[in-house]
Amino acid sequence: MSCSVSAGPSHISSSRPGSAAPASSSAARAAGLASERATPEQIATLAEEVASLFAAIPEPERFLVHDINFHRAVAAASANPIVASLVEMVSALYYEQRRDTAARASERDLREAAEMHRRIYQAIRAHDAHEARNAMNDHLIQASRNLAQEAVSLLHTDATL
Repeated sequence: MSCSVSAGPSHISSSRPGSAAPASSSAARAAGLASERATPEQIATLAEEVASLFAAIPEPERFLVHDINFHRAVAAASANPIVASLVEMVSALYYEQRRDTAARASERDLREAAEMHRRIYQAIRAHDAHEARNAMNDHLIQASRNLAQEAVSLLHTDATL
């Protein structure tokens, strides 16, 4: 089973599996802005969160915490107070929503998610707005696909009970 824990809080605005377009677009813009506006301290925070994601692969719930922290850090680095406020508001909801599925995530899924976060971080660090937007968009599209697969899998499991 493929479980997604790496959609980030910005994915919450999508109410249907596979419909991450509005959230993806906003998050991608935030990543692009972060690449242009992030301070050295904010870039260091992103680096710490990426390292923590890799370190937390054996502990999915801890991984989820660092996933959320990474997206909070991107939102803060965007210097867009509306995005930062929105991410803060949905973080607790996102954590509660994803906690159970995070516990079922495979090590391969978590490693893939950590790699996607690293790609976003590297683009922000390189001040490459185009790549930062693309990396975030790719990340959220993959997370949306994982959520859709998870929903199908759960429906199948419920149908066989």
